[in-house]
Amino acid sequence: FFFFLGGGFFFFFFPPFFFFFFSPLGVFFPQKKPPGGFFQKKKKKKKKKKKKKKKKKKKKKKKKNPKKKKKKKKKKKKKKKEKKKKK
Repeated sequence: FFFFLGGGFFFFFFPPFFFFFFSPLGVFFPQKKPPGGFFQKKKKKKKKKKKKKKKKKKKKKKKKNPKKKKKKKKKKKKKKKEKKKKK
């Protein structure tokens, strides 16, 4: 809860942090100067962001399934047209 909201707030209120997050070398080298507590917290946030990327890949797989269902519905419509022709 805290890390999820905290990450969003840091992006909006502190644009320099946004720059540090994106450059991996820039995160490790300059942040050894501030206190260890800040350095550890930012490491945890990075790990959670990697997990979010994996969740997005799973959502893409779910999007493929409804497309297959739509193709089945199209086949049913073709069968209905054939019945009308027989009548």
